[in-house]
Amino acid sequence: MTTTVLRYKQPISDDGPDLKKGEALGGLEVNTCNLASASQPEQVSVAPWSLEWSDGTTTKDVWSGVVSAEYPYNLKTLKPGRCVKGWIVFTVPVKGKPSVAVYEGQSNEGQPAEWKLS
Repeated sequence: MTTTVLRYKQPISDDGPDLKKGEALGGLEVNTCNLASASQPEQVSVAPWSLEWSDGTTTKDVWSGVVSAEYPYNLKTLKPGRCVKGWIVFTVPVKGKPSVAVYEGQSNEGQPAEWKLS
């Protein structure tokens, strides 16, 4: 499996769930491929993803149905040679942006993968 964080966008949408004062929606665009040389299908979803701020706070509060090009909210099986690309939408503070995207899937064996966001 290979995963790439393509970009972060905030706000990603003005439509969507009822947000509290001071909240916005931020989106992380992600591309994941199960390599053609893989011997078995793999499952992907938004569950192992989170955003981290420079002060150490994190969010895993994700939404479905906000954008049309959505990363799988529920588990999706990728056969070898197949890819999935889409947005993971988080509730984030209006002020400030996250500094790191974090993936903590089982295949990471306790070593989260991190992408610095600009």
